[in-house]
Amino acid sequence: MTRFLLTLLAAGAMAAAQPSTPRTMRLDYVHSGTASTETLALTSIALEGAWPGPLDRWIDETNLGSTTSR
Repeated sequence: MTRFLLTLLAAGAMAAAQPSTPRTMRLDYVHSGTASTETLALTSIALEGAWPGPLDRWIDETNLGSTTSR
């Protein structure tokens, strides 16, 4: 899990260092497990095309895509 977080942090830093227009970062991962264990494995990170949404809303604050309840 630590490697996953470090890789995500590094990819975010690389994406933020780019002076061009904002781009979309895609994370591909495999989520598997049993009744008592859970495993997440990062398979790839890719910078996609330009950010498709409004530039003043890079972070989704609506929580409509969240599956966790608070």
